[in-house]
Amino acid sequence: MSMRILSPAEKLPLEIIPEILKFHVTENFEPPERLLLVCRSWHAAALMTRELWGYILLLLENHHARFDTKKTYPQYQVCCTSAQVKRAVQRAARVPLDLCVVWSDSEHTSWGRTIQRVDKIIPLVKTIEWKAFVPRLRSLTMEAEDHLIWMNLPDDVFGLWDFSRLEVLKTSNERLLDKAMQDSRHLSRLKIPGISLKYIKSNKFPASIRHLHIFKMHMTVLRLSEITQLVSLELTGDLMQGAPRDTLLQLQELYLHGCAPFWPIDCPNLLRLRLHPKVTSYVGYEPAEIISLPLLRELEYISSSQLSLLRFFHAPQLVTLDIQEKGYRKQETYDALNEIWPPSPLSTGVEQTQLRP
Repeated sequence: MSMRILSPAEKLPLEIIPEILKFHVTENFEPPERLLLVCRSWHAAALMTRELWGYILLLLENHHARFDTKKTYPQYQVCCTSAQVKRAVQRAARVPLDLCVVWSDSEHTSWGRTIQRVDKIIPLVKTIEWKAFVPRLRSLTMEAEDHLIWMNLPDDVFGLWDFSRLEVLKTSNERLLDKAMQDSRHLSRLKIPGISLKYIKSNKFPASIRHLHIFKMHMTVLRLSEITQLVSLELTGDLMQGAPRDTLLQLQELYLHGCAPFWPIDCPNLLRLRLHPKVTSYVGYEPAEIISLPLLRELEYISSSQLSLLRFFHAPQLVTLDIQEKGYRKQETYDALNEIWPPSPLSTGVEQTQLRP
């Protein structure tokens, strides 16, 4: 049975269909191509709604063949050839683009193979420049393996692009980071490696940044307090032991993935916290203080070690506690929970029980 028979889509006024389509694609992470198959009115409305077609994914054909890119990047138009890029840019017209560039085709490749991949992807980027003249970006995501050094990216790539409306940047390339900080007044979400913090010391953090993800973190987190509007922070990697803490009073969300020392930042006004410690990061660790988070409402703990770290928190307003343990038996988990919530003194004659599986 066709989708046209199942759906009352044709009965909707043409004026409101574009808003429905934008909401559907954004909230359900559906590819816009599916909208073309519903009925003729939706086909026409989808092609006229340029905002649906601003998501463009550039990658190699063998990567697209080996991985389910439609599932990983559901909103994006997948482009492996210049013809596909031209069609995608034509559909997007002049709307700011959400561009994702994947520079990989397998998990482990040689250095020479890496350079070949860069040489194959760059013509696709150049096709967008040729077709859109001065492409405007809303978001730019550069995905690659750790060993890909971005100094091999030619200087003229993205040199003519308009970064003035850029809101999201995920990259390891310092030249693109510098261009974004210089040109954009709307940069709100940033994902960069830890080494880029040292580079940014010669510049000022844009005041518009509200979400920051620092990966490959092997240094102190100093100077984050300069980002006065920062409300969400994610740190991945190890930090310098004994490094002085920075204070982020405005921070509301914090995600620590394998970070040491255990608590690198003072952020007493947190509302949401996610901890994913390494097994070996906190062996024999005993903090000098209890971490007080008086406003914390949600705590997610993902670990393959025991839950002893949770007993170092004081969160009287906690509503949601999500614990995901891997590799431990039920009894060990319940023993850890009893350690977090030790039995409180009871009146004489009242029986005291403990949590058991």
